[in-house]
Amino acid sequence: MPTLSLTLPSGLAGEVRGLKGREVKLLGESKNPYFDVLDGCWVGTTAPGPYTLHDGVKPRWSEVLAGDIMTALLKVSEATFGTERVVNWACTDRNCRGTTAELNPTPINVARDIKIRPLAPALLAAFSAGNRVEITVAGVKVWHRLQTGATLDAAFRTAGTGGADLFHMLAGQIDEIEGVRQFDQDKVAWLEDLELADLRILGKMMQSHECGPEQSFETQCAFCKRSQSVPFPFIDFLLNPDE
Repeated sequence: MPTLSLTLPSGLAGEVRGLKGREVKLLGESKNPYFDVLDGCWVGTTAPGPYTLHDGVKPRWSEVLAGDIMTALLKVSEATFGTERVVNWACTDRNCRGTTAELNPTPINVARDIKIRPLAPALLAAFSAGNRVEITVAGVKVWHRLQTGATLDAAFRTAGTGGADLFHMLAGQIDEIEGVRQFDQDKVAWLEDLELADLRILGKMMQSHECGPEQSFETQCAFCKRSQSVPFPFIDFLLNPDE
């Protein structure tokens, strides 16, 4: 099977192959399909980036930045189904004559149309020094962690169980809040007491530091011609060439 070379936002580089039947079988049984796909499809490493290669070939995915993981999965999809794909989506404009029965089949080129956000050198340095990034919200210094495979793993394991609410999810990514005791309940209490505008600023600032594929792409409705940002159906896109 042909392989594709890739260089991820952190500098981790290597080769991946396309999906085989064994990975697809595991996807239906696993609590974390991302790790299973990469374990099977990562062929080898040409540059380790900021990571330690625990078996001499692959990094430990729980330690890898989430943006690197999602970028690698996108490359696996490309190796499996090719660059040219079609995404079917429904217009969100209530006045549009298009309905969910009249989907917009939009051709996209994986390499061209799905933008990959880079990892700023300062953020790479902060990650390599212990994954501790400083921001200021409402005049208070906050130190948070960039999302990693461990973050994704926790999200998969809480899916379908009620999960964690927004405040606990944010608190889980925050190392320290200036002047606040560093227990989760104290972090949650501080977050709950933030004004909504500041809470949104915090979330946007943390998200702006993440690298990897954009979560949507820009296109136009075939019916009303309105330009829209369409959510990227990542799992379906990875496994279904006609999503």
